[in-house]
Amino acid sequence: MNKLLILLTSLTISLISVHAEKIATVDVQKVLAEYVEFNQAVEKVRASVAPIEEEIGRMQEEITNIIAEAREADATSNNPALEESARDEARSKIIELQGVLQNKQTQLQQFSQQAQELAQNGQQADLAPLQDKALEIVKELSKKEGIQVVLAKASVVFADEDLDISDKVIAELNK
Repeated sequence: MNKLLILLTSLTISLISVHAEKIATVDVQKVLAEYVEFNQAVEKVRASVAPIEEEIGRMQEEITNIIAEAREADATSNNPALEESARDEARSKIIELQGVLQNKQTQLQQFSQQAQELAQNGQQADLAPLQDKALEIVKELSKKEGIQVVLAKASVVFADEDLDISDKVIAELNK
């Protein structure tokens, strides 16, 4: 399977190079990692989600405590050495804790969905335009330098380092 993928990639590059005068590569990960405005936007998105994630952590801890309390009550309800009234009280407590646990799990699920929506909205509102800007810079740089094909470095099996325009893209983005 891997050999087939390598062969197909090599064949594609060969066909492209027959028709293309100039090819370049871009290290997308490096560009985004060194794109200052993009990283500021990532931090903004993380900061908007952080309070919800903290609340999720507290809720998970509460759920863990409820489960531990329910296990303790279960052990009490099954202890033959205790009086029946103590075991009945423990059984009642188990039923009460099951209801509390279900409520907490529902709240946790709602908070998790809210955090996911906030992150998605932040990505669409803050990150997507910056990714589009990076793509535009790649296109502009390609036109300026007569590059006809730009490939993502991660999907290329081998390319000479001279073909990499990542640093030029980063320089333009961070102007």
